[in-house]
Amino acid sequence: MMFQFILIAFMGVPALSLYFYFIRNFNFWKNLGVPYVKPLPLFGNLKECVLQRFYIGEHLEKIYVKHSDKAYVRICSLDNPSLLVRDPELLKNFLVKDFQNFMDCQICTDEKTNPLWSSTIFVMKGQLWREVRTSFRPLFLTGKMKTMFYLVDVCGNEMAACLEKATVEGNFYQGENTA
Repeated sequence: MMFQFILIAFMGVPALSLYFYFIRNFNFWKNLGVPYVKPLPLFGNLKECVLQRFYIGEHLEKIYVKHSDKAYVRICSLDNPSLLVRDPELLKNFLVKDFQNFMDCQICTDEKTNPLWSSTIFVMKGQLWREVRTSFRPLFLTGKMKTMFYLVDVCGNEMAACLEKATVEGNFYQGENTA
């Protein structure tokens, strides 16, 4: 009898510890009164993505559409509290006015194994990100954007014409022959 108790305690305590570790952040937004999607231990709200049933973009779009009546909704990325913002004005505040509070993203990458991705602005952090953002700022002024929109429109029309011509002539890539 004592052996069974010790065995249950020996296996139960680590299991309970892991459970409480994975749910430790689940009440972060709930305690602040933020609407939320109920998360699952270990997976958070990304179970479908972790099990590779959906891409993360598809899954987040489902949550986005399902909660269309709310300005924002709380989700958990595994065990990290995150916020899915739907309101354009609120998003503008995050991305422009209050950006200094949200500059480091959660995406991590190793420069040695993936030097191209690690040098993009999407995964940079800290002072390096700040310097790159400052150098990009002049590109997004209103006058520059109008000029770039025209160029994007011209290039898009040229690409559409090339694709149309290739489709009519039958000169388009169809993948490998499986015959």
